[in-house]
Amino acid sequence: MGQGALRDQPDPGLGLTRQSPGRSSVIEFSNSVPALDDGVRHTVQWRRTDGGTLIVLVDRAEVMRAIDRSIRNPFDGVSILNRGGDYAIFRISIDGTGF
Repeated sequence: MGQGALRDQPDPGLGLTRQSPGRSSVIEFSNSVPALDDGVRHTVQWRRTDGGTLIVLVDRAEVMRAIDRSIRNPFDGVSILNRGGDYAIFRISIDGTGF
């Protein structure tokens, strides 16, 4: 249990979660993420290779890597959940969805 859980505050970090009808599972979580609520604009990239490797970068630095071969269909949505802090989303682009 992290320090944040002891203070009833969430630990900072990013997580990848797979959602399908009636199911949800965490693919990967990382708390090795720079502070995103520091008033500076950050770039978060999420890449998925044909082999199922998921890579997340913050400001061009890799913060998360996982393999998930269970998703075979194109993406049909993206969710961003915030459990603390104030964030503004400037732009979201999704390339290669297969649609």
